[in-house]
Amino acid sequence: MQRRRIAIIIAASSVLGAAIFIVRGAMVDRAAIDSARSDLQIVQQDVAATRVSSALEYLRSAVLLCQPALDASWANHAWSRTVRRAELQSLRSELEQAVAAVEDAVRARAVRADRLRILRDDVDRASDSTELSAIDARRSEIAAQLALDSPAAHASLEARIAERRAEFENDHRRNGEALAALQSRTVTAATNDRSAELLEIIDAVPPAPMRGNDKRDFDLARSNAATLHGEVLVRTTLRPALEQAKSATSARTARDVLQRLRDDPQLARIPAPSGARALTEARSRVSERIAELEAWEAGVRG
Repeated sequence: MQRRRIAIIIAASSVLGAAIFIVRGAMVDRAAIDSARSDLQIVQQDVAATRVSSALEYLRSAVLLCQPALDASWANHAWSRTVRRAELQSLRSELEQAVAAVEDAVRARAVRADRLRILRDDVDRASDSTELSAIDARRSEIAAQLALDSPAAHASLEARIAERRAEFENDHRRNGEALAALQSRTVTAATNDRSAELLEIIDAVPPAPMRGNDKRDFDLARSNAATLHGEVLVRTTLRPALEQAKSATSARTARDVLQRLRDDPQLARIPAPSGARALTEARSRVSERIAELEAWEAGVRG
């Protein structure tokens, strides 16, 4: 009787020990699985918010927690195979989905890194504020992600954009001041019939690189100065020459007028087409006057 009681106690102890082992293992595995699932949820949240580095850290943690539970040796007991099979399959599926999501996020981050480099190059190549604003608009589309991916690089890009914008504004201001001065000089030179100064204005170089509409504005100012230059030459040189030719009483005098129209250094360069046409017409009319005087002189001699 005593032996039987001892045998029963030993058997009960063995069963109880096995049960405690299984329950304790189940509790440990349950805590690991729950913690892993929590990490996987954070992974999905981080991926959705483009927190790629954080997602990678939580994925590593989840993998370490899942590894014992997913290990083949863990499922040796029938209890594990029957009770946990569906749960393990679900956990494995969640882990695979998290891995795929993080892989996609890493690839997307690499694409954004390339775009960041391209944006920086484009900022350096931008020629005016309009181009720079378009580049900044492209940056703002992915600014939140860039600030998470590479905060220092993104801050550097923003600083470079601000630096170039200030550079463009300064260039535009300097050119605007120079343009206003040229326009004032143009009016004064034309009023005082200073053709040489008008040529200097036409040849003036802007103090800074021309941005945006600067080139158009300077071209208009030069064109206006060229037109006024032609008008000054008509008033100061061509019209007096025509009057001299008209009042000439000999062909020789008229020929002297024509020669001056050919040799005058002021007439060597006439930028405006209207001025060039006026010079051609003046020479033609003086030549006609020479022909008239030569014919008259021939008649007198005859």
